Amino acid sequence: MKEPVSEEEFVNLVMRYHDDALSDEENTRLNELLKSSPEHVKTFNDISLQCSKIINYTAMEVGYENVSPAPQEIRVEKHILSKIVAIAALIAISLVSLAVIVKTKDKPPLITKESIQSFPAKIVSISDDLLWEQDQKKLALGQGLEKGWYRLKQGTLDLKFGSGAEVNIKGPAYFAVVSKMQSYLEYGDVSVYAPESARNFTIKAPTMDVVDLGTRFSLRIDPGDGESKVDVTEGLVNLHLKSPTENKKLQSLSAGSKANLDSNGNLLSVEGESNAKVNLLAHWTFDKIDGRDVPDSSVNNMTAKLVGKLEGIQSEGVSGNCFDLTGQQYVDISAHLKNLPQNHFTISAWVKNPVNMIFSMSDGTKNNRLQFERYKNRLLYGWQKGQFFDPVYSIVNWEKDRWYHVAYTYSGGHISLFRDGVEILGSQTQGRLNTKILGPMDFPNLTHAQIGRLFKGTPSPDFPDSIQKLLGQIDDFQIYGNALTEEQLKFLFDNPGKSIK
Repeated sequence: MKEPVSEEEFVNLVMRYHDDALSDEENTRLNELLKSSPEHVKTFNDISLQCSKIINYTAMEVGYENVSPAPQEIRVEKHILSKIVAIAALIAISLVSLAVIVKTKDKPPLITKESIQSFPAKIVSISDDLLWEQDQKKLALGQGLEKGWYRLKQGTLDLKFGSGAEVNIKGPAYFAVVSKMQSYLEYGDVSVYAPESARNFTIKAPTMDVVDLGTRFSLRIDPGDGESKVDVTEGLVNLHLKSPTENKKLQSLSAGSKANLDSNGNLLSVEGESNAKVNLLAHWTFDKIDGRDVPDSSVNNMTAKLVGKLEGIQSEGVSGNCFDLTGQQYVDISAHLKNLPQNHFTISAWVKNPVNMIFSMSDGTKNNRLQFERYKNRLLYGWQKGQFFDPVYSIVNWEKDRWYHVAYTYSGGHISLFRDGVEILGSQTQGRLNTKILGPMDFPNLTHAQIGRLFKGTPSPDFPDSIQKLLGQIDDFQIYGNALTEEQLKFLFDNPGKSIK
């Protein structure tokens, strides 16, 4: 039996949760504590509400759709309650009442700004002419920056984030510190260097998110007309565009490339190499099978293994032969886990009559998994780390005996879903429960990678053994080491059996 936790220890766990700093063991411990006591849930709720006043979650973590921010407004309770649902309300369902998941009245806050000892970023250099706006707290060299908004009148400021990212800000600028891996720029000039420890460091802006893939880049947003300029000097960045009229929602820029956007997020121009070189990692055509070996037609020769009966495994596909997995067979690619991408990738396949699972990665338990599936009338990407499962999905029609091309891209915490070469869900950064979208890099101990199967999920009437299966036909399964564009996925839809090299 574990020792009782002190109030100080519990508060520290909750604060680390809000900083996204919990280990798997700590996350499990926090879940156990919330399960065990309504008072713990109340305390969690009080701390979350107090943090919301300091951090202003709504402005900085929930997509931020408005062009002009209003950081002084406290519009947080709905989102904070959603965040609580993600870790507290669902497990508190076993308690006598869910009434504990509400704001308590007239109870003094358990924490204050002054009690927060760690900061996402720190000031490491300032220019002699630096001036803060009159309404801004004056910050000096060596001070830590709390999560929140900052307004610089003139001069330059160098910040070092906890992730190792280095950000130079030139005034006039209006920016926010969100976390060790994320900042927000309303207007001004920033230059970013992200070492490997800060890979996927993101500058969010009104019209786009700029995801640094281990590189140097600059971003300027004009305070007058709102136009944006991105200049990549080293490495690679991904732009996730927010314009509803921009066809290319994902734009990859390599060293020497520049992009200009208007105030609505539409691309005005792109100079230099606008797309990274496509990196085809594996392509299983399912045209042939050698015993139980499934050949990979890419140069990487990642031979997969068929698990299950061989009889009737092949039938006519959308291009050549396909695999018929209606007999509960699946294709195991776990032997190649170390060669599969962790941060930026595309999964592409043709499916017919899929009942459920298309592709999955897990540690062999239901508590650490990633999955891409048909779920009833949805195309869905889901993830589970610890107690809670969260998905993003798009509702689509599925016709019997029809082949569909399905794909998803993952890049820097952004997920996009595609069907038949068309993006049906783009640049999502939050799940249904407002939790961060996870990718393979967030699961260091993955042991299973399977086509047509998940081991292990949640028991259901369809899968009482918790092992979710495709139970349909699959063809032309491809994995890329980068996030393909909609144009490239349209090519794969128009050209079954072909790949992009």
